[in-house]
Amino acid sequence: MTVLINGKKKIIDNNFSIIDIVKSFKVERKYLAVGLNGEFVPKQLYSEIKLKDGDEIEVVSPHPGG
Repeated sequence: MTVLINGKKKIIDNNFSIIDIVKSFKVERKYLAVGLNGEFVPKQLYSEIKLKDGDEIEVVSPHPGG
């Protein structure tokens, strides 16, 4: 299936959850925030929410230097 991750089309497996996307960023989870289709996703739900074709995921992390 195809999803958008930070504005870029990606093809992923059908059983992917948000945690699978977060792991691909290779940054500690505590430093990331995730939005799914315009809604904030609490960290405790990352493993539970399965992605669907066409979902839009935004993964953000703080960057030093403002």
